[in-house]
Parts: sequence; structure tokens; C-alpha cells
Amino acid sequence: SGLSYVHQGSDDAHYRCDGYRVFLAGRMDVIPFVTLGLEAGQERYDGDGDNDEPPEDAQAGVYQLALQYRLDPDRRLDARLRYYDFDAGSNDAALRLQYTFPRAGWWLRPGIGREQRTDSLLALRETQDTDTGDTIGGARTNTAFLELGTARERFDFSVRPYLGVVTSAGADDTPAQPSASSNAATR
Repeated sequence: SGLSYVHQGSDDAHYRCDGYRVFLAGRMDVIPFVTLGLEAGQERYDGDGDNDEPPEDAQAGVYQLALQYRLDPDRRLDARLRYYDFDAGSNDAALRLQYTFPRAGWWLRPGIGREQRTDSLLALRETQDTDTGDTIGGARTNTAFLELGTARERFDFSVRPYLGVVTSAGADDTPAQPSASSNAATR
């Protein structure tokens, strides 16, 4: 279980928002090689009131199913499906599928993902355009990636280059900028 808080400040009222997420989660080994994870919770994001365009807030129940299948102690397949029940949207699913395997002291994780964008309230959920009546918003990032990482003594290090596209109701698809993200963590 947990609680998280998001504050996104900006000079532009379209991008300012605060939000929280409250959830309960559990995991269990269904059989020796399969782990099942379930999560249920609530997310709510509010604008600062200066924005005169919808949406003014975004609220959703969030439900997640995660599965991990271990082929052996070092190789595994991870899958996660998350559903957001925003009141006005139909673009509310997120997923991640990746395969992990070792190579000479390193691990590789090729995969695909579809994630919710949190750039603004409009990116979080779909809404009706006040001028045209068209459905707009609900941005999602669709990516293919290859994560490369290692664990050395007290540090974990990984890099994840990816390619993808951002989709949104009422907008042309936008290529996600190719990049490499890296993480370093202390154990």
C-alpha cells in the first residue's frame, strides 16, 4: 500500500497541477515460477483554477495486474496491465512487457510499453473541446526499448534507450524523442 503526491509547477496554467495517488497492493507466488501482483487505488489531479479550458481535474480508479514468469533464476518475463477508469475517456490502458536475461555480468531487458503522460491535465484524460465538440487529450507514450544494466558491489546502473510515438485523441501522432535514460542506485 502507499501514498504518493505530485506537484507540477509552471508559468503556464495549462501545465500546473497537483495530485495524489492512494493504493493497496499485494504479491504472491501462485506456483514456484509465477508471481502475481494486484493493485487497486485512486488517483486525483487538480489544476490551479487559472485555466479556463477543460479539464479542470482528472480523477480515476486505478487497477493493475502484474505477472512474472521465471524461466530460471536469471531469465524472466514480466507483464503489467494497468487500467484507469477516467469518467470521459476510452484511452485508459497502460501496459509493459519485457524479458530479462543475463550476459557476462550484465542484464538485458528488451520490451514494449504504453504509459500515461502526465504533462498536463489534458494529457492525463480525454475531454470535449469547448469550441469544436471533438474529443481531445488522453496522451499516451508507446515505446520499444532495450535496457542494459549491471549490479556492482553497492551500486546498480542501467541505461534504457527507446524509440516511440505519443498518441492523443484529436492530434496527429508525435514521435517520442529518441533518448537514453540512465539510473544509478545504491543498494
